[in-house]
Amino acid sequence: MTVGGKTIREHLEGQTKNLHRQILKGIDDEYAGVYRNVKVFISGVQHTPPKPLKIQEEMDELMSWYVYKAHAIKDYEDFITLVAAELGFSLNLYLSAVNCS
Repeated sequence: MTVGGKTIREHLEGQTKNLHRQILKGIDDEYAGVYRNVKVFISGVQHTPPKPLKIQEEMDELMSWYVYKAHAIKDYEDFITLVAAELGFSLNLYLSAVNCS
């Protein structure tokens, strides 16, 4: 399935990078909206972010998982709602981790 000539996966990855760009805008413009190529740590949390060489692989797995979910439900609008809810949850989790440090 394509929308505007792009696959659902391409749209999802683009939206994920756009969200990332908005979060890091003015904080770390060099890496806003792109996959990082340096190791990072988040102080005050137990989570260890993936190594830079693993990011593309893990994002590919994430996008494949979302695309699978898109085909597992009947209504595309339901899928968009699902993605929005899960991204919102992930953003809140990220922000709470950052605010704890």
